Amino acid sequence: MKKYKTLIAIVLTALIIPLGITFAGSNPDPGESGTKNILISATEKTLKTQLFYEIKDVLMKPVYLSFTNKNLAGTAEIFVKVHENGKICLCKVESDNDYLESLIAKKYNSMNLWTDTKFAGTVYKFTVINK
Repeated sequence: MKKYKTLIAIVLTALIIPLGITFAGSNPDPGESGTKNILISATEKTLKTQLFYEIKDVLMKPVYLSFTNKNLAGTAEIFVKVHENGKICLCKVESDNDYLESLIAKKYNSMNLWTDTKFAGTVYKFTVINK
C-alpha cells in the first residue's frame, strides 16, 4: 500500500510541477484576441533566452494526443522571426518526424508573443530533442 501512495505522489508531482512553472520575462497584457505575452529584453541574447524558456514551457505542457501515430520522438529545428510590429512568429519547423513537426507548430502557434520593435527582422533558431 505504501508503494501505491508513493507512486501516486510521484505522478501527481510530475503533473503539477510543469503546470505551475512561470517565467519572469512575460507580462500578460490584454490584446486583440485574448492575452499577449510581451517579452521585455535589453539585448538579443536575453530575448533569445526568454524565447527558449517560453518554447520549453509550452512544449512541457501535457499533450492531448490527436495524432494517428503516437511516436513523437525525434529532433526538430524551430525558426522564429520578429516581425516589424514586434510580433514573434514561427517561420518554419524542420524535422524528419511529421507528427513532431505538427505538434511543435500547433503548440507554438497557441502562444501570442510580442517584443520591442528594435528586434524586427531577427531570426532565432532552436533545436528541440523529443525523447
